[in-house]
Amino acid sequence: MQSEHIQRLIKKIFDEDWKDRSSSVLRKYSNKKRFDIIGKHDSQRLIALKKILRGNPKLRGVDYFRSAMIFQHGQTLELIKEAKRLAKKSSDLGHMSGKWLYAAATDRLLMMQGKKQKFGTQFKNINGVWELHPVQKTTTDQERKKYNVYSLQ
Repeated sequence: MQSEHIQRLIKKIFDEDWKDRSSSVLRKYSNKKRFDIIGKHDSQRLIALKKILRGNPKLRGVDYFRSAMIFQHGQTLELIKEAKRLAKKSSDLGHMSGKWLYAAATDRLLMMQGKKQKFGTQFKNINGVWELHPVQKTTTDQERKKYNVYSLQ
């Protein structure tokens, strides 16, 4: 496939992901039903994206970022590890949002392993209230800033 065609396909998948998550129609459903629907769509997007990436196309930083975001919405350690890897490639190619996504994927991976997060990007819903997942005390605000993550203050 031509790289421009691949870039358009990745953007389409990314836009569909965002559309699901911001849909006012889906927000009318209970959280469970809403995320069941989104989860089915996520699975379809991951299948399509994996097929695209299998060909090892030459991608831009923004393409790696968009791909990483799809993997970041996955539910397994393997998918989050891939999100982290793709976000790192995005960042290495100069895409600024890739830095934040690398930090978020790192935190999500730690959270899924039952550990404290490093940067402070992940929240969990406790009885309908969103709370910051516990954060390691050793990470400095200077390090957070390097990855475009806000200070915990």
